[in-house]
Amino acid sequence: MADKQGRRGLTKGYRHLTQIQAMIGTTIPMQLARTFYVVALNEGKSLHELAKMMGISDSTVSRHLLDLGERNRRMEPGYGLVERTVNPSNLKQNFYTLTPRGRQVAEVLADLLED
Repeated sequence: MADKQGRRGLTKGYRHLTQIQAMIGTTIPMQLARTFYVVALNEGKSLHELAKMMGISDSTVSRHLLDLGERNRRMEPGYGLVERTVNPSNLKQNFYTLTPRGRQVAEVLADLLED
């Protein structure tokens, strides 16, 4: 069992995870939640830049970003938290930012950690 300070940190982390599930969905995989955090902290980055930050392959991050977007990789409704913008000077490059819903989720999560 953690000491008092550790227990407080674990409780805050648990509240945070519970809020993620409440706002996004009870079945959201942790790796998608992690990708959401990375985009929220680094809006406007490319897929390759995000993958490098996370230490995972571009193809894995691509799948995560699709699932977090409007439509997932199977063309079913996604989580609607992240959107991509095509770089007008390089049509092969996309930049990723939060949708209005994604910003709302990020703000609630940030407020929870400030308590």
